[in-house]
Amino acid sequence: MTDYHNFCTKDTPKEQRDKWNVGDIWINAVHCKLCDSTARSKNRHDYVECSCGNTFVDGGSCYPRWGLGKSKDTVVKITEFFNDVDEGVDK
Repeated sequence: MTDYHNFCTKDTPKEQRDKWNVGDIWINAVHCKLCDSTARSKNRHDYVECSCGNTFVDGGSCYPRWGLGKSKDTVVKITEFFNDVDEGVDK
């Protein structure tokens, strides 16, 4: 599975990302406080769990989907957008 970080930078414009089928999310990840591991989804439909299975992330650059584990206090959602994306706009 291709990781879009291999050919995009955080400054890659939307017009170019659209040609590569890359969405608006630069980092789509989740950190589990139980096992202290971070899982990053690297592509659309790339479902990744933390090492203990408490939480997961899915969606790559296209959509954010997380599992909140045993409780939301055990998970930190990590989302960063490409520089040209207005984070205040609901995508």
